Amino acid sequence: DLQAAERQVADASRRLQQCERELHEARAVQGKPDRPQQDVPDQQLDLQLRNFQKLKEVAKALDLTISSLNPLRVSESALS
Repeated sequence: DLQAAERQVADASRRLQQCERELHEARAVQGKPDRPQQDVPDQQLDLQLRNFQKLKEVAKALDLTISSLNPLRVSESALS
């Protein structure tokens, strides 16, 4: 169902944006010398990065699925 796939892409996109924000914040905290290093352990950064990469893969796969369900969208994305 195209609508269900579009909802999944929208949800994955929101989660991806949240992960991007968290990753950016974690890197910013890690780069501040006035903050204790243990605020953002390396393991947590690694986990956030892995989750971010997984979400990017899921979003891409869902986008490809929607493209295959909707040929018009393929031509739209080719134009942009």
